[in-house]
Amino acid sequence: MFDKFCEYMYYLLHNPLKKVVNHKNQLQIFFRVLGGIAEKTKEDIFKAREESMAVSASMEMLNQHGADRSMQRLHDESEELFRNRLMLKKVIAGKAGTSEGMLIALKGIGHENAYIESLYKTDLLRWAEFIVFVDKGELNTLDNLLALQKEIRRTKPASALPNYGYFYNSTLRLQTSYNTGIYNFPICGTFLSNELMNKIKGHSYTSIFETSNIIATKNFRVCGTFMVGEVIL
Repeated sequence: MFDKFCEYMYYLLHNPLKKVVNHKNQLQIFFRVLGGIAEKTKEDIFKAREESMAVSASMEMLNQHGADRSMQRLHDESEELFRNRLMLKKVIAGKAGTSEGMLIALKGIGHENAYIESLYKTDLLRWAEFIVFVDKGELNTLDNLLALQKEIRRTKPASALPNYGYFYNSTLRLQTSYNTGIYNFPICGTFLSNELMNKIKGHSYTSIFETSNIIATKNFRVCGTFMVGEVIL
C-alpha cells in the first residue's frame, strides 16, 4: 500500500494536520527526512541479517564465517562448495569419528555418491583400515586429493587408517553377432566328458563391448560350447 516510510507516517496524521499544502507542510517535510533515515536503517538491518548467515552471506563475509569456525577456503574450492561446507560444520562436528560423519564431510566438498568400505571384510589383518571411494565422474566436486585427505583426517576415527579409490559410473552396451560356415561337430550331450570334438571350421562369435570410456572388439566362443579340457584357440 505504501512504497515509502514517509508516506505511511503522513497517512497516520489526523486530517486537520493534512490541510496545509504538501510542500509547505512542516510535518510532511519532517517525515521525508525521517523516512529516508528509516529506509536506510531498514536496509542495513536486512543486510546485517543476510551477512550473519552462511547461507546468504557475501564472499567477503564467508571468509569471516570460516575464520570463526577455523575453516579456510580450500584450493580450487568454489564459493558454493565453501558455503555448503560451512553450513555442515555443526553436523560434521557432532558426528566426528564415525562413517556417517566422514560421508557428510565428503558431501560438503561435493562428493554426493562417495561410500566407505572396511578392509577387514576382505583382509582380517587390515582390521583398522578403511577405503573411501569417490565418483570420478561426479560434477561440481572439489577434484583435489589433498583436500579430500584433509577432510577425512579431520573426521575419521583416531585409530583408523584411510585409503582412497575412485570409481566410474558408465553406460554399457554389448552387441553380439554369430557367423558360421562349414562345420562338423557332434550334437551337445552325445559324448562323454573329455572326449575330443572335431575341429570347427568357420565358426565364431564377435562381440562389441562398449562403455562410455572404452570401445573394444573381441572374438570369442559362447560359454558352454566347449567340452571339459578342450583347448580354446
